[in-house]
Amino acid sequence: MIALLRQMVCLGDNESARWASMRIHRISSNVLLELGYSSKLNGEWAFLTMLRDQGRKAAEGFLEAHRQDLGRRSTLDLDVLLEGV
Repeated sequence: MIALLRQMVCLGDNESARWASMRIHRISSNVLLELGYSSKLNGEWAFLTMLRDQGRKAAEGFLEAHRQDLGRRSTLDLDVLLEGV
């Protein structure tokens, strides 16, 4: 949604300018991308701790790669997400 809002920004509007200048980051994990829809219903402790551990691992990897970018620039190119749309 933010990518669409950035494309439709009215430069004279303060609210639009805030959306356009927002820095965007994405922390992802290949392990979590492989989970099926049924995982949303899994409340088992072992599964929840695996999610926590994978989230921490993904966050550590992100910080190793992009710590210097935080507060300075986006690390996710939103325009790429909308190519061909």
